[in-house]
Amino acid sequence: MYNSSIFDDNLTKLSFNHKINKEFSLEDIKNTNNNESNLWNVFNNGDGVLKLIPLFNCDKIISSNSDDIVLDKNKCIICIDNDSTIISCITENKGDLVYYGLNLHAFAIYPYLIDGKLDVYCVAFDDFNHLIINEEISVYINNEYVDSVLTNTNGVCKFTVDNQCDIQFKKDDVESETLNI
Repeated sequence: MYNSSIFDDNLTKLSFNHKINKEFSLEDIKNTNNNESNLWNVFNNGDGVLKLIPLFNCDKIISSNSDDIVLDKNKCIICIDNDSTIISCITENKGDLVYYGLNLHAFAIYPYLIDGKLDVYCVAFDDFNHLIINEEISVYINNEYVDSVLTNTNGVCKFTVDNQCDIQFKKDDVESETLNI
């Protein structure tokens, strides 16, 4: 799934944009017989200093050795060759993929009120149809903001209306279609 480096000509969008939230020991990163070593390019100049390039994305990289340096927004780590060093890769909990764009689709199972109520849903997905989880979506009724809802693990959020109205979901400059209930 991973490529030989971030400069690989055959770099795949999925593997480069896969986010990792994990701790690695420097010993595991250097061990070529270990699966963890496939996630890093390791350059050893022979002077006790290593250059590590992660072959994945994460929001922040921290080394347990205060003498190590993280460069270029987590693109490279210059570290002292100490097998007990722990490299922590921290990622915001928004799923495993980096999302490309945002699309919102509003729908209701029934187009009318039942017993004075109706559940209206919105599904959030990116340009490659990956569902977007834990995203806060604004709810507008008759073009006025009323509340915000959070997408679940299926990329879907729900809002219940109790009267006839026009309802729309929005996030920044992205809008769903308007449903007339």
